[in-house]
Amino acid sequence: TPSTFASQVSAASAGQSICLATGSYGTWTGTNKQLTIRAASGATATMKLEFDTGDSGFTLDGLAGLGGDMLNGSSNITIRNSTFTSTLNIDGNANNQPRNIVLDHNQHTFAGHMGSGDLNGKIRIRNDAGSFTGVTVENSTFANGDWDGIHLGGGANIINNDFRDLCDTGGNHTDNIQFEGGTGGTIRGNYIHS
Repeated sequence: TPSTFASQVSAASAGQSICLATGSYGTWTGTNKQLTIRAASGATATMKLEFDTGDSGFTLDGLAGLGGDMLNGSSNITIRNSTFTSTLNIDGNANNQPRNIVLDHNQHTFAGHMGSGDLNGKIRIRNDAGSFTGVTVENSTFANGDWDGIHLGGGANIINNDFRDLCDTGGNHTDNIQFEGGTGGTIRGNYIHS
């Protein structure tokens, strides 16, 4: 439950799974344990993310309400079968960047309009050097709203995703995949349509 989540993460051993009951788990700041954190069968567990250097080695599976930041040295993290309701910022500098991040079979279908100061992508991936980030986004859906699908300031693998109805609103232009620098990575098998 939300009230016991922190103590369960603290008590868990590498390789274990933590099943979350329905509830809001606030903003989770991660761990360095090799754990799987997933919603229990039939449960809706929501949380925001704030990962940074030292957060590594875990998997989030079947969660809801996701969005937030994966910064600097956060690494070896998988998020799968989950629903994002706000933007995800994956960012680092040339010497300390997120790496081996896999986003697989997720939904980025939240609607609404981008506010002043918001990220301009449902996912933004960047680093100071614009080099390959080690991030893979695959088998996921991007739809609705006033944001770019994936906004790149660093190279990434973008594979077998569905981009649909990322519509223009007013004077804003909306790109399915937007490059603002970035080298390396692979883009293939994506379906872009409206």
